[in-house]
Amino acid sequence: MIFNKNILQFFYLLIFITPFFCHANQNVIEIVTNDYLHQKSEYEKKSLECRKKSKTLELNKSNLDDIEKMGISYSEFLKIIGHYSSRNRNVCTENEQYKLLFSLEKLKLVRELYGDPYNDVDDIRYLLIYPDIRYLEDSSEYFGISQKEKEYFDNIFGMEPFNAINTIRSIEKLRTGQND
Repeated sequence: MIFNKNILQFFYLLIFITPFFCHANQNVIEIVTNDYLHQKSEYEKKSLECRKKSKTLELNKSNLDDIEKMGISYSEFLKIIGHYSSRNRNVCTENEQYKLLFSLEKLKLVRELYGDPYNDVDDIRYLLIYPDIRYLEDSSEYFGISQKEKEYFDNIFGMEPFNAINTIRSIEKLRTGQND
């Protein structure tokens, strides 16, 4: 009879505690979800801010002459521009990207622990972590140049985001001798 009494007490306790436990689970999920939504908003704001402050880099004829002397073809140079443009944009959003990724992983963990998996995590994580294939292709040119050439391009492109398309248009005008 003691065994049955203990089982009965356990079920009473379970019935009494379960609503509180479920409510606690929901609170944790809500807190972590709100943190994720906040971090997502911060990342989107920072991305927009980085795009807005992107400028056109103005190279001069001397830069083009230097690049030609290095033996870098124009198509290789365009890929180097692509590398720096992507890298600088990523550097600009890096802190917010890490915070968003961390909050996403917390959300995934909490939802899995409470039996309510968040299925979109892998797709979102993929977009945050893995670079665009063009960035990898453009970076292959960058990693093929000497350290001295990298330092030269570091000085030209810096770390601030820039508009690669407008920069290339500006270079095209310089190459063809067109001036506005």
